[in-house]
Amino acid sequence: MKANAEMKGNIEASLQLGLDAKAAYKQTFPIPIAQAGVPGFSVSGIITIGPVVKLDAEVDVGVEIEGQVLAGVIMRIPDFQANLDLKDESNSKANGFEPQWEKIFEAKGKITATAGIGLPLSIGLGIVIPPLKFDKTASIVDKPSINAKMTYSASTTGETGDSSSKCANGVGWNIDCESHRYFHLSIGLLH
Repeated sequence: MKANAEMKGNIEASLQLGLDAKAAYKQTFPIPIAQAGVPGFSVSGIITIGPVVKLDAEVDVGVEIEGQVLAGVIMRIPDFQANLDLKDESNSKANGFEPQWEKIFEAKGKITATAGIGLPLSIGLGIVIPPLKFDKTASIVDKPSINAKMTYSASTTGETGDSSSKCANGVGWNIDCESHRYFHLSIGLLH
C-alpha cells in the first residue's frame, strides 16, 4: 500500500503600490486701459443709460504638475514539484522551490507652464441708478490673444501616457493666436 501525494505547478504573487497626483494653479491679471461712455439718456444724479466701450489687457499665467509612481515586487516560483511519501519520509522530494524576485519601479510626470496676453474690447449698454446704488452693464466682448505653452515631461518607461505629447523625456512648446467672443453681464452696487 502506497500513501503519497504529488504536486507540480507555478506560483506568482505581486505587491505594487501606486500614487497619482495632480496640482494646478491659474491666475488672470486684468489691466484696465480705457473706458468711455457715449452720450445717452441721463437725468443728473438719478439715472444714466447709454452705450459703453471698454478696452482692457489681461495677462494669464498658469502651471500644472502631474505625476505617477508605481513601486512593488513580483515573486515567481516557476516549475516546482513536490512528492510526499507519507509512509517513508526519506522518499519525499521537492525541486524548484527557488523564488525569483522582480523589482518594479515606474515613474512619469510632466510640468506645464502657460502664459497669455489678451486685449478684450467690450461694447455694451450700461444703466446706472445712483440713488439705488445700482450699476448694470450688458456687453459683447471680443478678446484677441496670444498664448504660449511649454511642457516638460519625463518617464522611466519611455511612455508619457499622454496622447497629445510625442516626447516622453523632453520639452514641448506651442504658441498660438486666438480670438474669443462672448456675452458679459455685470451687476454691481455703487459705493
